[in-house]
Amino acid sequence: MKQGIIILALKKDAYYCGAFNLALSIKYHNPNINITLLSDGGHTRVYDGFKYSVFDNIKEIDKADYTDKNSLFCPAKAKLNINKYSPYDNTLYIDSDSLVLKDIAPVLDKLVSLNGNFYAQYFGTGGINDSINYNEWAENNLLWEFFKLKKTDKINTVNSSWMFFNKKTDKLFNKFNDNYNKVFPIEMLKKRWGGTLPDELFIVGTLAQMNINPNSGIDLMFFGNEIDSRSVSQLELDYYAFTLFGGGVGRTTVRDKYITWYDRILFKMLNKYKQEHRFKADLILKNKHVNR
Repeated sequence: MKQGIIILALKKDAYYCGAFNLALSIKYHNPNINITLLSDGGHTRVYDGFKYSVFDNIKEIDKADYTDKNSLFCPAKAKLNINKYSPYDNTLYIDSDSLVLKDIAPVLDKLVSLNGNFYAQYFGTGGINDSINYNEWAENNLLWEFFKLKKTDKINTVNSSWMFFNKKTDKLFNKFNDNYNKVFPIEMLKKRWGGTLPDELFIVGTLAQMNINPNSGIDLMFFGNEIDSRSVSQLELDYYAFTLFGGGVGRTTVRDKYITWYDRILFKMLNKYKQEHRFKADLILKNKHVNR
């Protein structure tokens, strides 16, 4: 198949539930987009009594690709191995805690037309002495040292809530995994991520090593971590997707206004199909890996 979307759902009900909601939102706006769910099999319990019509394919991911040698769940490892399981020539990956706000096919077409092999949500560029937007995971000196970057090198910071890649990226994903397996000192992270290492750290460092620019110029995802002056109706026009990213307990990363928006969107979509909204935002937020 030439192009399609993959969604990852492993270990936690948050991700099985979110994956269903995300796939539903994609199909609501364009039923012709092909969607593949990558799962550890846990979706069968959560979706019991549901039709799987929102997914075109379901593939089971090898346990070795989402756990460490002690069988600890490592979602970063799973994200760094998704290329192995994509049935598409051109793949758009979207985090399962997201919703699509309109037909996303034009974005996929645009990403393919750019002729690059890998893109993600771009935030900033900078050198070792710069304050770099969304350099979330490691201090500059440590990042440059771990990835053996030259002092003249620059990094491009990304959020991996969405990633685009094609069949020419096997070497890149292999390098992601090589760097992940070198075991960055977890105690040196700038902030915790569920007691494991974050995939974005290795994506950013590897892209710098291989001199790959991940900036597509497409601002696909709304994050909702700060109140925006625009109405939600305007946000639906300005963005293709929205994510419940970050922490989900205590003071959630996403503001309450947008958590309510998430459920309101799904109530509307499911009403069309005369189905109950079972997988609400609160359920997803409280069961996320990052909360550990």
